[in-house]
Amino acid sequence: MKPKIEKGKRGTFWSTKMSRDLSLLRKDDKYIVLLTVLALIPCAAAYYYLSKTGDYTTYDLIPLLTLPLFLDGIVIYVKERRWKSFIIMVSVVAALFVLHKLEYIQVTGDILFFVLFILIGATGVVAVAEAIQRVSFYRVVHSVEYMNVKRKLSLWDKMVAFLFNVPDDLDTRNVTMNYNFQRTSIPWKEMIQTITMALMLGMFIWIYLSMNPAFMREDSLKSIPIFMFSLVLVIPLIVLPFTVFKSLDVRVETNYRAFHIHSGVMETLKRMALPIGATLIFVLLAINTSDPVQVMTYIGASALAIIFVVGYTCILYYTTNERPLVNDIVIKWRIFRPVPIFVSLDEGGSGRARFDDAPGTPKRDKSDFGELILPQGR
Repeated sequence: MKPKIEKGKRGTFWSTKMSRDLSLLRKDDKYIVLLTVLALIPCAAAYYYLSKTGDYTTYDLIPLLTLPLFLDGIVIYVKERRWKSFIIMVSVVAALFVLHKLEYIQVTGDILFFVLFILIGATGVVAVAEAIQRVSFYRVVHSVEYMNVKRKLSLWDKMVAFLFNVPDDLDTRNVTMNYNFQRTSIPWKEMIQTITMALMLGMFIWIYLSMNPAFMREDSLKSIPIFMFSLVLVIPLIVLPFTVFKSLDVRVETNYRAFHIHSGVMETLKRMALPIGATLIFVLLAINTSDPVQVMTYIGASALAIIFVVGYTCILYYTTNERPLVNDIVIKWRIFRPVPIFVSLDEGGSGRARFDDAPGTPKRDKSDFGELILPQGR
């Protein structure tokens, strides 16, 4: 990355702003984000209007807010010419409609919502998650790099420091990653970690289920499954963007132990999960006025929904979206860090030290750097 020089009131100085050349956003990503936002506006307006009529509850209307993700999936199918997948989707929906009309099966709104998620909704979720990754990756890495060098941290820097659990006394300038990344199969261990993160976030939903006295009303019970599934659809948008830091093993190298950025996120969630878990137990035992067995049933169902949704979207991400994203990150990495920032003079260190024993390698006397001699008696 070429140093950027800016002129201020007191003269010229080196800027620590991120280079515009590090942007990973493609035109398709911008279109997906714009489409999602524009589609969300009429969905939110419909939600507001229908909620005022009194004929629908919140549980009936929440799925409206997830429709932009399904629209994103359709756009991805058409844009990337996934005609086979598109034909399969249309065929399955048509078959369900015919079987329902012939009264062979009863296709409810919940079943149709679930099937459409598998066919198109998950694709939209992964596309939006990848766009979030492309927007945030180098912003996070750049923030970490200068975090403990800046005199004053911005709000974004403070958020990154909290979320990624960056220690105050860590020299964060030597950021690196595995830029020779190769993936030959689905990383099940990484996927389990992502599902674990999702389950930690799921505790917020479970507390809501326990504290809301209207949740178990008779008129709301039929809408609960699709309501919970709609909430679960948002969770991959939160946890999937962190997977790229694990895949590329983004870390801060030190003379002792490397600080792995993804591990910092896990530690932050673990710290948050303990008090949240204690709150959930307290709510279930002391505040909850609904049937505990029924509440635990819905909590268990939502946990299974989280495992399925996050697991399914992870598989889609690893098989279709990860490789192009990683390639773009690696190409831009040569702009972000053309050469290693530190070179060790220690024989036991990394870098050129491992070539010192090769024949013909010139050696430099370290005394050329000078010697520190302290006065006697001090």
